[in-house]
Amino acid sequence: MLPPTVPQRLPTVLDDGPLRAALQGKCVMSIAAGTTLAQLQGWLPDARVIRAMPNLPSQVGMGMTVFTSTEEVTRIELVMVQNLINDERQNVRETLQLKRRFSRIFHKI
Repeated sequence: MLPPTVPQRLPTVLDDGPLRAALQGKCVMSIAAGTTLAQLQGWLPDARVIRAMPNLPSQVGMGMTVFTSTEEVTRIELVMVQNLINDERQNVRETLQLKRRFSRIFHKI
């Protein structure tokens, strides 16, 4: 996960040398609204990136989270993320892994 911040400050936060170094080679998941997978890759070029977007009904147990990832993310990491999102305490009914080629559509949702 990325440090909590408003999406507008994400480029500034990720421009921090020590933080970028700490995330190098790690699997990083973001739920920052309005942020594309390509932007995250640009800010974190040495990380494996997952972009997830939960929807508002998740707050009442009727939600769905859609996620996509860079090619470097392993199958095990994708399963771990799906399990994390599907944890009953998260109030998410469904998760959907979107193929990367649909990530532009995913960003618009």
